[in-house]
Amino acid sequence: MAARLGPRKETYTAVMDIVREHSGAYGMGVDYAYTMVHKAPSRQKSEHRTLAPVPAR
Repeated sequence: MAARLGPRKETYTAVMDIVREHSGAYGMGVDYAYTMVHKAPSRQKSEHRTLAPVPAR
């Protein structure tokens, strides 16, 4: 989509940066879609660890 915006690309990029950073689940979806479409590296800041399962009582 950014390619179609022409001179407004800077605005698009700035808005999408804000959306990714502050829009919760929607921002995560935007980030995921951008990563998949553009083959971009993940932007995660720290390594996520998987927690061990805890049996139900």
